[in-house]
Amino acid sequence: LVPEGCSSYWFEKLMGPVSAERMIGAEAWKPTAAEALEIGLVTAVVSGDVVAEAQALGERWAAEGKVRKIYELGEAEKLRAVNAEESQRLAEAIVSPVFLSVCHRNAVRKGQRQLATLFW
Repeated sequence: LVPEGCSSYWFEKLMGPVSAERMIGAEAWKPTAAEALEIGLVTAVVSGDVVAEAQALGERWAAEGKVRKIYELGEAEKLRAVNAEESQRLAEAIVSPVFLSVCHRNAVRKGQRQLATLFW
């Protein structure tokens, strides 16, 4: 699993280095909704009408004047560098023998032999 979208930067900033490493490291941890809330990955957990809950949350934040700060001044260059590094790692992963072998195996398993030859 290769981090992308600056997740190697954002995850650590949002939830700390331990939880970030669990998610994008070898463990590939997928937190439950409750765990995601606990570590700061999400701001709320809802059930039922998710769209209505999201609308209500957005309206509440707007009424409170809450502003979502995506990144701080001076962070843009860091994000560009992280994105470039992650993009390179992703590009290398996509053409790696391991990835291509898995794609080939999955295509064969699904009976898509013509597609499978693309990965061989």
